[in-house]
Amino acid sequence: MNLHLTRSLLLAVPLALGMWLNPVQADPIGILPTEPGSLPTGPFVGRGGSISSPTLEPVMITGQGVISPNPTDVWDKEIHWDYSGDSISPGDVLCIDETITLFSPPSSGTPVALTDWEESFVPEVPNFTWHPTSSIKVNGVDAGAGQINGSQIRFEYAPVVPTISGPVTLEIQKYITYTGPGPITSGGGPAIISFIVREQPSVPEPSGLVPLMLGMSCLITRRRKR
Repeated sequence: MNLHLTRSLLLAVPLALGMWLNPVQADPIGILPTEPGSLPTGPFVGRGGSISSPTLEPVMITGQGVISPNPTDVWDKEIHWDYSGDSISPGDVLCIDETITLFSPPSSGTPVALTDWEESFVPEVPNFTWHPTSSIKVNGVDAGAGQINGSQIRFEYAPVVPTISGPVTLEIQKYITYTGPGPITSGGGPAIISFIVREQPSVPEPSGLVPLMLGMSCLITRRRKR
């Protein structure tokens, strides 16, 4: 087995055990680009439609970042829902497929366990929210649907620990959905609705470190017995 994968598993399994024994809340932290342009800001343009439509094409976004302890280091993206010459009906969605690769900062000496990913509209856009079928995969493993609270969606998952050589990859398929009472029409001409989506990872709150430390103790005990 790959050495980096083995180390990641050795860290992730006891952390997950601690979370299972006592689930914790999460605090947002920051994300910074690994190099100029690695966290693109857009604008990204797409056309929406029915979520069941076979012709619904996602907006494709790829980003690469490094974890920052500063929660004000956020990734803001501009998304345009283009309905030129068309209309938006209640229940229509704009699909966004996003792949994010997260690295640990080079100077980090202590593993940082990530437990969720948060996204919000900044500011809120009336009659638009996230669709409940929005979901996430973490390192290729399905982690389920997001939790919606107004303009925010949170994707929770078992703790994962990015390193410099072994990053964490998030694959997010999300839908912005229109919940208004009636159609929005373009009048036959150019028309877009713009969203600023703010994104960042999260770590356990300080009060939640106890279960994570319990999980880590399993790893330490394991090593001492060798």
